Amino acid sequence: PISEVLTEWAAHVGIDEVDVDLLVAAIAPDLDRRFEQLYGYLHDDITRRRATVGLALRLTGHDVTDPVARHRFAADAPLLALGLVVLEDQERPFLTRSVRVPDRVASALLGDRQPSAGVAVIESADISNDWVQRLVRMTEGGVDLVHVVDCADCTAVALASSALVETTGAAVVAHLHEGLRDWSDVLADAVRESALKGCGLVIDSLDTVLASDPRVVDRLAVLPRPVVLVGRKAWEPSWSATVPLSLEAPSLSLLERDKIWARALEGRSVAADVREATSAFRLGPDRIRRAATAAKLAAGYRDASIESDDLQRGARQQNASGLRRLARRIEPVAGWSDLILEPETLTSIREVAGRVRHRAFVLDEWKLRRGGGRGEGITALFAGPSGTGKTLAAEVIAHELGVDLHTVDLATVVDKYIGETEKNLDKIFNEAEQVNTVLFFDEADALFGKRSEVKDARDRYANVEVAYLLQRMERFDGLVVLATNLR
Repeated sequence: PISEVLTEWAAHVGIDEVDVDLLVAAIAPDLDRRFEQLYGYLHDDITRRRATVGLALRLTGHDVTDPVARHRFAADAPLLALGLVVLEDQERPFLTRSVRVPDRVASALLGDRQPSAGVAVIESADISNDWVQRLVRMTEGGVDLVHVVDCADCTAVALASSALVETTGAAVVAHLHEGLRDWSDVLADAVRESALKGCGLVIDSLDTVLASDPRVVDRLAVLPRPVVLVGRKAWEPSWSATVPLSLEAPSLSLLERDKIWARALEGRSVAADVREATSAFRLGPDRIRRAATAAKLAAGYRDASIESDDLQRGARQQNASGLRRLARRIEPVAGWSDLILEPETLTSIREVAGRVRHRAFVLDEWKLRRGGGRGEGITALFAGPSGTGKTLAAEVIAHELGVDLHTVDLATVVDKYIGETEKNLDKIFNEAEQVNTVLFFDEADALFGKRSEVKDARDRYANVEVAYLLQRMERFDGLVVLATNLR
């Protein structure tokens, strides 16, 4: 019954009986069209078929000059802040502004559980590790605002959602990715859905909206349920006066990845070692599930079991496209049989591939993860005259790992203006961190030069460029191959 739903909303949304009465007055025309005629009669204007602020106040027994009653329709009051009602006709005087109830609120009142488009509702916990349990303990203890710096694997949303599922029964996730034109509508839908379901809220890619709306965090900080903000940047005090719990999302362990892959591949025969096939890929839970779906579709098309190629192709489909604007993508086809080298050199190249493949096992299971803010990347230098197979060797490594090869075009990097080359390099490395690939710098001596004695300003800035490049590579988590004719 509607009355029971309203009572439930009042309990977990934080609205009182007065707000419930005002909401009923506003939503009545959406539930029974006879109220349209009634409201037109009360307005003495048949074209106005929704309640106005003044009419809603009078119908619920309030004086329209009472400032406390009028504040029920303020922007920071629960009805508007949670998106349960919307005030229209902003050019009109306050009392004659129409009060509209979003369609999602009306459908939810009638029992519809389907969320708005662009909003995801998570009702089961994917991960239950120490990080998640500590966050559960903090949110249960009253911490309502959490900021999480995401890792290269993009695990923060899944970890935060798992914690909120345990705390509030479900988690509403809003993906405010870059380029989303109507992000404000998606955010409003997510806040509303969180209120309707009485659960926690996860805001993904917070960094993309702060530039256009610096006060968005303040509005989220006052919501009645826990809010987890996920971004790439560290917390800045200027974002909000509310102090959040600041955390960094960890990468998934091998065992956690194996469990997610196993759940995602259920119902389909797998004729491959999943860990072996996907060990070179840094994927979070969401991308693992999408990669598994792509692998199952590919195997279903062939009416066969899932092979290593299906898993790797599905994983490659999850790569972001930003790097393609900065580097040339090569789909590797050459194998070890195509590479003719001295045995000692060939062994070294195989060791590079093996180091990438077994990196997670060595760092996690053997507890050899380094500190100091350094990345977990691997760098190789291939030196030799033209035609000796430097590019081919990089392609063979990429083919062995099942990932793409991206060749950095020097024309997109080198800039005559001071500081621009460093910015271009930073873009390349930032995009490469979102892609499972081998990053290949051909003719690397154009960028990686020996730092020289400083005799003038040009020498100093050239040294700064090289120093920045070395520093940025140390923070990179992928595989970088440098090729040069000048050893």
